Amino acid sequence: MKIEELKIKIDSLKSENLSLGYNELNFATNETLSEFQLGYSINPKGKSLTGEKDGDWNKNWIVISTDDLGEPHFIDLKTGKVFTAIHGQGSWEPDLISISLEKYIETINILFELSKKRSNPNDLENNPITQNEIEQFEKFIEKTNNGEVEFYKWENWVENE
Repeated sequence: MKIEELKIKIDSLKSENLSLGYNELNFATNETLSEFQLGYSINPKGKSLTGEKDGDWNKNWIVISTDDLGEPHFIDLKTGKVFTAIHGQGSWEPDLISISLEKYIETINILFELSKKRSNPNDLENNPITQNEIEQFEKFIEKTNNGEVEFYKWENWVENE
């Protein structure tokens, strides 16, 4: 995937942030994509933080969103797959969360729908996610990603606690 194509696709998201109960994601836009790379592929002075060794940030990884803990969601431009990794561990261990950017956006759009009237912990407590909604989301994750992504990687988004 080329960076120009990525910019067009990320601008198709419904909002710059998603809040569902206790969870939050902030999304890069065409205008903010370079800012989202700070601390991952470049430092504040513009120096590259990428490397070729295991555990280094890969030059093909582009951060497209971050959660409230600073954990990045990033696309590998070479494979087109979307990953996450734990920030601050000294090395990057990518964990697949979507087989493509298109499938990632579909997943996020479902979470946007689930977040209606559930955007904060109080709303979620008053309007919990139903077991049926959780099961539908689980089936969607598994089917959409051809069984390559395990549901537990998204499960915290549909927990009512």
